[in-house]
Amino acid sequence: MENRAVNKIGALLVLLFLQLYAGKCEAFEVNPLEKTYDVRILSSKSVIKGRYYRPEPDMGKPLLVLIHGATYGRWMWDVPGYSWVDFFVARLGYPVLAVDRLGYGASSHPNGSILTPRCQVQSLKQVLVKIKQKDGQRRIIVIGHSMGGLLGNMIAGETRLLDGLITIGWVHGEKETQIGPPFSEILKNSYVTWTDAEREAAFYNADDADRKIVAHDNSRSYPMPRGSTFSFFSPDRFVLSQIDIPVLLAAGEKDALWTDIDLEAESGLFKKTRVATYVQKNAGHTCMFHQSYRSLLNTIGNWLEENF
Repeated sequence: MENRAVNKIGALLVLLFLQLYAGKCEAFEVNPLEKTYDVRILSSKSVIKGRYYRPEPDMGKPLLVLIHGATYGRWMWDVPGYSWVDFFVARLGYPVLAVDRLGYGASSHPNGSILTPRCQVQSLKQVLVKIKQKDGQRRIIVIGHSMGGLLGNMIAGETRLLDGLITIGWVHGEKETQIGPPFSEILKNSYVTWTDAEREAAFYNADDADRKIVAHDNSRSYPMPRGSTFSFFSPDRFVLSQIDIPVLLAAGEKDALWTDIDLEAESGLFKKTRVATYVQKNAGHTCMFHQSYRSLLNTIGNWLEENF
């Protein structure tokens, strides 16, 4: 026990030295590991694939579980120049798990019509239970973008698996229903492809976005499981009042998916916890791919430091 304490103090001194004298030098080595989680949905076996980024040395910080929204995948959290892995793992020393939700990327692709928010939540709960069984002492914070925020709300309101929650671009105000593929396209197939123009109109504020990152985003996008359309009914609203862990709500000031961004009103839906809010200036729905993205990362980093 005494040796462990000495080692931890030594690691802290090394980190302090690096921060003081290394300028922008990364303080932690990052070791990425591929992860596979077996899950069962409607009596069928599926797998969720993820990438675990382990910082060395391990400072015992909470695990950040990153959950993407519609048309994205785990790739979105590690884009050169906009990388959350570089910021949270290499610079701040948080372990990070980024997953492909069912229907996306390397994970299983069952019929897209069954991949409703409820189905996605059930699969992600199984992943989190497996993480708890392996490393039950480490705290877990879910960071969800868009529909990933909806799923994070449902997990936090229905279980005791999480210690903190951050949602980005998910609120319960009035939606701009004309954004995205028309209903006729949604009816055609169980996976729905968004055109580049539809994605750009929905996810970006052109005045604060680099055209190269928009093009990169479109080149990496995935079709959306048709079951995702049930997110329109905001099934998480019924459990928000049960969430009792620290919450941070973030949104882009120019998010085209919502007619109004009122995070103060949104925070009032959480009855049992303290809620912090942040509106990212000039950013659209996909906040992390706008030129003001560092303000979002810094806000999240400060919130994590204050609460954990």
